[in-house]
Amino acid sequence: MARPLPQEPVFYEHLKKEKVKVDSRIWEILEHHIRNDLFLVEMILETSFYDSAPVKKKDMKMAIERIKNIVRVISRLKKATTRENLAT
Repeated sequence: MARPLPQEPVFYEHLKKEKVKVDSRIWEILEHHIRNDLFLVEMILETSFYDSAPVKKKDMKMAIERIKNIVRVISRLKKATTRENLAT
């Protein structure tokens, strides 16, 4: 797990305080692609862990593809949206 960014707690508080809205279509994309892809990766790893077996090559390939898809989705969202510095 990545360490939190230095100002991350302040950022979340700002989002909550300012009632920042995110378009529901963005949430739909994030939940559909990222959550589903992460769920599959988690299932592959948990199965291997609890069965005390190595991850099968085909499952590892599938997990890598799902991780790459997450990176693609984030990249596409970044390209399709504008950024605004909301730091206070």
